[in-house]
Amino acid sequence: MNEKTKTAVSVQGSDQAPFVYFDGVVTFGLIGGVVQIELAANCRVPAISGDKEQVISRNVITAHLRGSDDAMASLADAIDKALTMRKSPAKSGSANGG
Repeated sequence: MNEKTKTAVSVQGSDQAPFVYFDGVVTFGLIGGVVQIELAANCRVPAISGDKEQVISRNVITAHLRGSDDAMASLADAIDKALTMRKSPAKSGSANGG
């Protein structure tokens, strides 16, 4: 019987980590050799102007990503692999591409 070898990765505190949603990247750059990326999402907020009720749309920063070149390359690789999973429904939902 041919069994796959699995490597366990120990991650702690994942149930406490925030979920980050974003609609796009609003800016990016390098400062002191550190890659910086700002993520933003559209936010719709009820407002009153005089006697008129309205909804105001605005973009708000949802996360400030900071990382080394290696960390950002790892993130880019994970994003590429996750997007590739859309083309292969049988693999959708599997963690770490497994």
